[in-house]
Amino acid sequence: EPLSHRVETRVVLRPLPTTQATVQYIEYRLNVAGNKKNIFNDEAYHEIHASSRGNPRLINIICDNALTEAYLSKQEIIGQKEVERIIIEMGYNTRLKTLFLDVPMNGNTQTEH
Repeated sequence: EPLSHRVETRVVLRPLPTTQATVQYIEYRLNVAGNKKNIFNDEAYHEIHASSRGNPRLINIICDNALTEAYLSKQEIIGQKEVERIIIEMGYNTRLKTLFLDVPMNGNTQTEH
């Protein structure tokens, strides 16, 4: 309650509806950061959109991790396989096709099949 009295603005981030919207979002953010070249290939963009379900916060997390890994390995282009590896390392559940959304609130990481 005291925190809600101090919050001046609340923003609801709606999922980006298409892969193209995700591409535009990522390229805009990279451009603002000073990047002028393509870093992700088309398949990587598709994987980012599908795995994040267009959620901007998850897109940011996936891209941040992928960019860090690419920098460390001196890789100039990030492809689908690299994005898939990042997503798996982040706890991606391939059966449910979700990121972080399949973890129960009680902290138990087991999912029912």
